[in-house]
Amino acid sequence: MCFRSSRAMMTACTALLVLLTVGGQAQAYEYKMTERGHKVRWHKAHIQFVLDESLSVIAPMDQIENLVAEVFDQWVDTALLPVEFSFRVGTCERFGYDSRGNNENCILADAPYTTDRAAATTRMTYDPTTGIIKDADILVSNEPDKWTLDHNLSRLNLRAALLHEVGHALGLSHSEIDEAIMAPEINTGTPATLYVDDIEGASTLYEGMETDAPEMMCSTVTVGRTSTASLALMLMVVLARFSLPVVRTIRRRRG
Repeated sequence: MCFRSSRAMMTACTALLVLLTVGGQAQAYEYKMTERGHKVRWHKAHIQFVLDESLSVIAPMDQIENLVAEVFDQWVDTALLPVEFSFRVGTCERFGYDSRGNNENCILADAPYTTDRAAATTRMTYDPTTGIIKDADILVSNEPDKWTLDHNLSRLNLRAALLHEVGHALGLSHSEIDEAIMAPEINTGTPATLYVDDIEGASTLYEGMETDAPEMMCSTVTVGRTSTASLALMLMVVLARFSLPVVRTIRRRRG
């Protein structure tokens, strides 16, 4: 597995190696920081990925949809991440970030584009000043004989590969812990599970994250001797209760 960042916006970044000991267990997850000390991560409450039809060469699209949704849920639910993901089947116009706009986060199958012919790879683009991720695309090999969706130990487990690549799409780098799903390589027989190091890394990366959800504004108005600050505050709470979007993970199913 390999991790690539688009050159368009990644010129000012450094890797942070975190070494902790929790309950006697060494931690060695990594994530990137900008030169100004900002974590490289998403700042959206809701993120959508397009599942390219090319993935159907590996398995029927309904199976791919369910698998991808389960993989993202595994990260979000286990690490308690403050983000939600949704998915739609479609066509990805490009692999990578387009500075002119029209970007979609994509998961697709194609011939390996790396010189080492990695079975899967992630290209993630972020703002080098703020660390905000702008785009993430995951490419898996379009050789169907390479993958398994079950427990065939002679092939690579697609769930394990996607867990690894989604970790990169979230902002994680490789871990020095061999048992971690974010270890530099996965092989046939690699368990499709998150190790304590993976969970701790993602939780730490998104700790204290503020999303780009709309902010409610109010002002204090005084009439005579009566301040309406408390009334404005109550109004803000009510508006927030009914105005903020409810985000759910959407799993597309075909009838």
